[in-house]
This record gives sequence, structure tokens and C-alpha cells, in this order.
Amino acid sequence: MLDWLFGNNKKKKKTSTSTGSKSSAGAKTTKTSASRKSSVAYSMDLPQEMQYIDLKTVRKIMHSIIQTYKMIDYGKKSDSELGVKEWHSWQVGIMFKLYQSGDRVFIGGADRKNMFPKSVLDGGEGAAQRIVENFAQKYSSKVNLKATKDALSSQFDWTAREVGYLLYLITEE
Repeated sequence: MLDWLFGNNKKKKKTSTSTGSKSSAGAKTTKTSASRKSSVAYSMDLPQEMQYIDLKTVRKIMHSIIQTYKMIDYGKKSDSELGVKEWHSWQVGIMFKLYQSGDRVFIGGADRKNMFPKSVLDGGEGAAQRIVENFAQKYSSKVNLKATKDALSSQFDWTAREVGYLLYLITEE
């Protein structure tokens, strides 16, 4: 379902989003304290192709991922719908790359509350960090670090629930 978003686009576009600036999506990328960082996420390795993507490009991709997440309206999905594996390893790797950087995406309070399912919001940051640590371990053990972008983009192994918790930690109000 989401493979069109980042699958085979090999064009490299110049981005102008930088830390603290507004994107066309209305979100603002900010740098936050180390307290929001997960030790597991920081020690995890990401696919080799991802290591060469600059943070500006990651931020731009993240704004598209967030817009997609909002557009699909995961905040209103049922638990069974959140359990469907429809996110691919390339998208998840991009999210982990931003998470590791310490950058966060600002989303207005009401927008953020409507964006996430109740189960994500009710658990709070502590629960989200524990779940994301397990998610990072699962990602590290399952993903081939030498796989190409195209191969990673065809691996739909991640649920909207897992992605929701990671996005919860990547965003702030």
C-alpha cells in the first residue's frame, strides 16, 4: 500500500528543510535533548545504503512519511487494522535514522493527538520507548544491512502500530 511513497524514486532533489525550519507540510524539525534518545536505537546498525543519506534528505522524507501517516488516518484505525504489515523496511530505516540523530518533528498539539491511535497516546513516552527499543532489536535482526533500497522497499514487515510508536517518539508538540 505504501510502496509508491519511497520505492523506486532514484532522483535526488535538493532540499531546503533544516533544523528549526518549517517544511511545506507545516511541521518543524527541531533538535531535542539526549533524554529522548534510546540507547538501543543508537547502537543499532542501519542498512548500508542508508548511511550515505544526509540528514536534510532524511528530514524531507520524514515529512512525507508523517503526511502519509496522517492521510491514512491511523489515529482512527482499530487494533486489528493497526496490526497489518504495510510499512516497508526502507521507510522504517529512515525513521530510525532520524530518531538516532536526535532531531524531532514538531506537530501542533491537536494534530498530534489526532494523528496517533489511542493505544499509542495512552501508553505515553515511557511505554513508547520500551516498545521502540524492542522494535529496533527486531529491525536489526530481521533486515539485511547489505540490501538495496529496492529490496528494502519490497519488504513489508512492519505494522502501523510499530510505526506509530516510533513516530510518537520522533514527533513532539
